[in-house]
Amino acid sequence: MRRLSLLPAVAVALLLALGPAVAQSPSRLLDLTDKLDRLDRADLGAHLEEAERCIPRRRWSCVDAALAQADKVAVAGADRRRLDAVRASARAERQREDDEAYERRQAEERERRRVLAERRAAEERRAAERRHAEAQERERRNAAQRLALAQLAQDNERRLLDHQRRVREMQADASRRREEQARADQERWQRERQQQLAQSAQNQQDRDARRLADEQARERERQAEQARREREERERELQRQAEERRLAQERQRAELQAQREQERREREAAAQARRDAEERERREAFDQLRSGTRLAARTCPGGEGRQFVVGRVPQAAKNKAGCIDVSFVARCPGDSVGSRGTARNFLGAATDCYMGDTVAISPTPSCQADQVRVEVTDVRACGR
Repeated sequence: MRRLSLLPAVAVALLLALGPAVAQSPSRLLDLTDKLDRLDRADLGAHLEEAERCIPRRRWSCVDAALAQADKVAVAGADRRRLDAVRASARAERQREDDEAYERRQAEERERRRVLAERRAAEERRAAERRHAEAQERERRNAAQRLALAQLAQDNERRLLDHQRRVREMQADASRRREEQARADQERWQRERQQQLAQSAQNQQDRDARRLADEQARERERQAEQARREREERERELQRQAEERRLAQERQRAELQAQREQERREREAAAQARRDAEERERREAFDQLRSGTRLAARTCPGGEGRQFVVGRVPQAAKNKAGCIDVSFVARCPGDSVGSRGTARNFLGAATDCYMGDTVAISPTPSCQADQVRVEVTDVRACGR
């Protein structure tokens, strides 16, 4: 493509270099013209071959670009006919593509109608099944209600018979208890009389036993008081020793707690210092990324005329920052607004279309990619 744009300049340079020799030899001028024609035909063939390769793949932007370049160098009638034949092949292939798309749309519409019909039929079947199930459920509830009423009547009659039987049993039990109570009262009076006589004798024995027991109790109390005083003295000594041990343990616990508190404060201070250092390094890394990231615009093969942002970032700062999002603005010369975008999870390892990140510029700038200026507006951690 670049050689075509230089052909007139090359021809002029050759004519100036040859000078009088060309004027003295017309045949040499014809040879030069013939060479230039062959170069044009070679370029025409290359463009038409490119278009013919792109037609079966249906890459129409490639086809249109190749035919436009071929149209610039096609002069002779045979070249024009070959160019027209390739164009006719492209139109036929596009028509086949349109026909295939139309057939696909028709097939999709038929499938959609079939699915809708099946759905309506399924809904009608489900509605009929629901009505049938509801009728069966009503019949079941009615039968259950009739059965419950019959069961209730049977239960009421059974409870009435049970009540009458219990009344008769209660009357018989009351009569039997009255007779038993009378016999029990007579026996209790006799036992109480015998107990009163025995109690009088027992009371005398108890008084004698209490006097002896009181004397023995006073002696035991004296001995117990003596033992109590001795026990209290031992307990006071044990308490004094226990208090001394407790105070010593409390002093040890206080010292240990103070030591642990000091260690905790030192650990927290060290952790805070580490966090501050990491945050400072992270801020410095993002500052380096904002100032050191270099972006450019490219057109990539297969991109169908769109432009993409590629670029590199300072990898040392990138390793510290981790995953980053790069915001940018792409402007043509004289454009004050430009196209803004964000490259998510930007690696920034290469500036080509195959090894590096490629982020589409939307909307596509109106100028060529080599004229687009891409500026970094911000670099942030991913998702922020």
